[in-house]
Amino acid sequence: MLPTHLLTNTILNIYRTKDVVEKSFDNIKNELDLERLRIHSDKAMEGRIFIGFISLIITSYIRKIMEDKNLYSSYSLSKLYSELKKLRLIQFKNGKQVLTELTSNHKAIFKAFNMKVPVPSSL
Repeated sequence: MLPTHLLTNTILNIYRTKDVVEKSFDNIKNELDLERLRIHSDKAMEGRIFIGFISLIITSYIRKIMEDKNLYSSYSLSKLYSELKKLRLIQFKNGKQVLTELTSNHKAIFKAFNMKVPVPSSL
């Protein structure tokens, strides 16, 4: 039999692991919109679940970085997405691409994720 403090730690670790799994399923159902599959074939269902799983992995990674870099003090996950959605890459018919101007918030987010800050281009 384990000592009480080791048993308590083991139980807490199991509970925390269970909580992570439950929150992941909640994310799949609600945030990633996979509550109802509305699919008519097994192949389509497998594809949708696979995409949902990949989305969950990416979202979990983003949440981890946000936690590690203390980004939750400035952003929620949806606010982070909203901030990044403001960036635009415009492609003209001649193939030339122009990136819109980055804000200081954009630069801070790129830095937090250890990503190279893109340089806005001009015509």
